Parts: sequence; structure tokens; C-alpha cells
Amino acid sequence: DVKLPDASADFVIVDSSEPQLMSDLQVFAMGLLSELPDGIVLLDENLNILWHNTTFRQLLRTAELMVGQQLQDAIRPADGTDLRRIAIPANPHAAAQLTVRREDRSSLGLRLARTTINLEGNDKQALILTIRDVSHQVLEKQKQDAIYRAGLEMGNLTAEEVTAMSHEERVMLLKDQILQFTQEVLGYDTFEVRLSDPETSELLPLLEYGMDPDASVRALYAMETGNGVTGFVAHSKRSYLCADTQNDPLYLRGATDARSSLTVPLMIRDSLLGTFNVESPGALSFNQTDLDFLTLFSRVVASSLNQLQLLAAEKVHSETENSDRLRREISKPSDEILNAATWILERYIGHDPDVCDRLHLITDRVRKITGYVGNVPGKSDGTIPLNKTPSQRPPRKALVGKRVLVVDQDSAARDDAHNLLGQMGCEV
Repeated sequence: DVKLPDASADFVIVDSSEPQLMSDLQVFAMGLLSELPDGIVLLDENLNILWHNTTFRQLLRTAELMVGQQLQDAIRPADGTDLRRIAIPANPHAAAQLTVRREDRSSLGLRLARTTINLEGNDKQALILTIRDVSHQVLEKQKQDAIYRAGLEMGNLTAEEVTAMSHEERVMLLKDQILQFTQEVLGYDTFEVRLSDPETSELLPLLEYGMDPDASVRALYAMETGNGVTGFVAHSKRSYLCADTQNDPLYLRGATDARSSLTVPLMIRDSLLGTFNVESPGALSFNQTDLDFLTLFSRVVASSLNQLQLLAAEKVHSETENSDRLRREISKPSDEILNAATWILERYIGHDPDVCDRLHLITDRVRKITGYVGNVPGKSDGTIPLNKTPSQRPPRKALVGKRVLVVDQDSAARDDAHNLLGQMGCEV
């Protein structure tokens, strides 16, 4: 006699002349089917439960024996799924697959296929169901979808918003979006985003939440040592998982109660835009999955930052082109005004001081107007430029404020010289 777990019969008598059957029953009697991580259920054609292993009851969080119940009544999906309407393939090698959510917010993955069993000496069609808890995978998929939606929303500006908003307003909007999605999608409340200055390798603060005031303004550089995990990540362009901040030689305190941290680089192709750092009060709070999600989200952030940088660069480029065009258009008329005023001034010197004063005023104002034209605004006084957006052409220090007279028979040469020297800071 062999004791059978999870069976409608208490005992079974085995004919020892069937060694293969004896072996199968021994495996069954040892409870191996009930130790499987997946639930196993045998169903009739009407989806009534004929047998199930212990794991099935554990997945449903019940101690009740489910034999005789309808599958729909046993699982009780809370997402509107009607298991009685599942289309089950006729091919025994194919299976119907679906995921259902229950009232306790757990998600179960079901695979249902046809099989043949011998009941009362007759072969009959039955259904075999395997079931497992896929709540973790479903949550990960939901988080991936949320990050994807965040990528569609973050930095996504309409044509009207692009023209109506200033560069500083776009940066503020992006910072608000990063803050919102980091908290809502990833669930982090202590983090810091820094941008890299390509000229100095300094990592300048863009956004922080929950960090210590001293840490948020600390000067950090993209260096292998001496600049914390953030500096190391920026230098190596590789992510870093700090499992224990108290025993990590690279870590510099970011939040008072931080015991673990995640830091990833913000990359566009092979170029470093900055870093994204997250901290937690619990040791070993992060794992590889958390790092993967933060890496995925950092790509969204980097793409949005790069988009704003391109918009800023395009704006400066357009302003520079407009300035050059305006300078070219007014250079010849302004020169003619200065030449005519100077010619008149030479003839009035010593005759009419009032007229001379007026002529001096005219020449002075014309020079100032030509100096103002094309003066492209430099970067704003905001907390951080987006990767140092291009500013106007740098003037030559030795030429700034110098008055230059250009003499040439070729008007095109005079115009070109006027434009070039004007860009260098001269009064031409």
C-alpha cells in the first residue's frame, strides 16, 4: 500500500508485475509532484478539477481541496477573464497561454493543453494545466511600459511650445518631469542628476532630491579617484552598484542615512552627458534588476537632455546667422553715413561748434549701433547650461573696442573685412 498525497483515494494497491507503473507511483507517492514550483491540475472537458498538486493550493493561498470545483471558481480572476471561454488547441503538443490577475493583486500564468488519460478502463480526453506565479514578471513589464511612456512624454514639446518657451523654461520643465517619473515610475526619493562640462570634466548639479545640502553642491569631476562613485562612473562610463556605502572606498556621502547606492552614466552614443545617482537607507537595497531599470531610464533622460541641447544649439546658430546677415546688410549704409558725416565735419571744424557736436554725436551713435548688431546672447545665468550650449563667437581680447579703418577699392573686400573685424569686437 502506498500513501498518495492530494488524491481522492486514501490508498492504492499496486500489482508488482508492472515495474514501470510501480516506479511512477513511487515517484508520485514521494510527493515530488507537490514539490514542483508550478501548480499542476488535471481537468475534464468541462474544466472541472479532477486532481491537483499541493503547489496549486499554495498559489491560490488556500488550504481547501479544490477537486470537483470549476477552474473559474477556483482561481476567481479579478480582471474579467472568463476561463470557460479559453480556446484550447486540439493538438496535444500545443497549449493555450494567458495571464490572469486575482483580487489579491497576484498574477498567475496559465498553460492549458489536451491530454489522454485512462479512466475506468477507457481512454478519455482531459486537460492538463500548469500554473505559476508571474507577479514579479508582470510588475517588471509594467515598469518597462511606464519607462517607455515616460520616454514619449519627457522632453516631448510641440511646435508651439518650442517657439513659445525659453531655453530656461524647457530645462525647468524637463527637471520637473525627471523628478516626477523618478518618484512615480522607479519609486526613488533620494537621487541626484549631474551634467558633465566637456571642457573642465566637472560634473555640475542639474537636479537633486533628498540629498544632503553639502553633498548637492560638492564639486565633483570625472576622475577615477577622489570624486566619489559619481566621478568614477563619469570617468569609466560604466554603471556602479554600491551594496554597502560604509565599506566602499569610492563612496562619498550623498544622503545622511544612505547605506547603498546606484549610479549610471548618461550617455548619447559614446559621449558622456552626465550621471544619475540613486541612494537608499538600507544596505543591499538594490540588485541587478534595479540597475537595469535605472540604466533604461537613464537613456530616456539622456535622450531628453540631448534634445534640449540640440534645440539650444539650433537657437544660437539661428541667432548667429541672423546677426551675421544683419551686420552685412547695415555695414555698407553705416560706413556711408560715417564717411559723409566725417566729410561734413572736416568742413565745419572751426566754423560752427554746434554743428560739429551734432556730427560727432551722429558718428558716435552709428558706431554703437553697428557694435550692438549681432551681439548674440551668451549662456543664461541659470544654475547649469545643458552641456555648455554654444555661445557667440569669442571676441579677440586684443581687438575689443579698437577702432579700425578699412580702405580698399573692392567693396566686397571692405564688406568682408567689416563683418570679420566686427565679430572680433572692433568698431569698423
